[in-house]
Amino acid sequence: MGYTHYWRGSNIDKTKLAAAIDDMALVGAKVNHYLAGPDGSGDAEFSFDPKGVYFNGIGEDSYEAFCIDSNWSGEFGFCKTAHKPYDEAVTACLCLLKYHLGDAVNIRSDGGPIDWEDGLHLAQQVQPNCKMPL
Repeated sequence: MGYTHYWRGSNIDKTKLAAAIDDMALVGAKVNHYLAGPDGSGDAEFSFDPKGVYFNGIGEDSYEAFCIDSNWSGEFGFCKTAHKPYDEAVTACLCLLKYHLGDAVNIRSDGGPIDWEDGLHLAQQVQPNCKMPL
């Protein structure tokens, strides 16, 4: 079992989801030095575009891919990061998802607020009023 983050939503507003994905792209641009594509290969580029967000850590610093598609309708999602460096980007993206979708999304984690501090700080560089989603 690995260190995991979980999310589920309902009545997802696609305009708000698109805004969250746009902000996630800004996060990706800030930390692209430790992100790879979903397979964790340094050759595969991480993807932050209007279609969604897809990334992992690089090589030995990869674990499971983080993916939020622009067609996400709220089904259960999760990402095991094993506390690898890309966990900061995952938690930042989830902070932004909660910021934009509010009560329409529920976020849980095997970690606590202290484990999310770096990700929250990163998210606040994009949205200063972003709050801890846990």
